[in-house]
Formats: sequence, C-alpha cells, structure tokens
Amino acid sequence: MGSQLEPLNIATDWLRGYAQTCLPSDASFEFSEDDLRDKNITLLDVRQVFRTGTVVYADKLEGPGGLWIVEGEDFDGHILTATIVVISESITVRLLDIEIEEDDRNDAA
Repeated sequence: MGSQLEPLNIATDWLRGYAQTCLPSDASFEFSEDDLRDKNITLLDVRQVFRTGTVVYADKLEGPGGLWIVEGEDFDGHILTATIVVISESITVRLLDIEIEEDDRNDAA
C-alpha cells in the first residue's frame, strides 16, 4: 500500500518540471492578468512558486485534469498559495487563484 503523500510528491515533481520547461508566456499557461496586477504578483513570482513550491492538495476533476493547491515562496520570500487546474495530457496549467499569506501582505504594505 502506497503512502497518501505519494500522489502529492508526483504532482509536485510534475509541476516543478513544467515550470522549468515552460515559460509563463506559453499558451499552455492560462491566467488573468488583471487578477495578478490587482494582487501585485508577477508572472515570475508565479513561476518561482511552481519551480520551488509543494503541491499540498490534489484532486481529480469530473472532466479532464485535476485541481491542485501549491504553496511556495516568491523571490522576496513571501509565502504564496496558488490554486490551479492541471491537465497533464495537454500540458496545460490554469491559474484560478493566488494569494499572499496574510502576514506577508501586511509586511509588504
């Protein structure tokens, strides 16, 4: 019987590989420019979270893909939590939401 953490480790490895091979401007990465701008988060910050963060939740969706939650740091050390949909068959990642941890938001203000 495998560990419950194994799927999260596999998802983390997949996401880190994706972040190292795909540029944030690639068509395979979908996001809202307005949402990122409103939260003062850059595409480079998102990529850093994907490259170094950890998938802490993963669940299969009814349709293709899965819903993942990723936690990691941006380049300034702020902790970010991203909610994404991943469709590994087409190597597509859709950013649904990303938040800066509350304590970090107050420090940045």
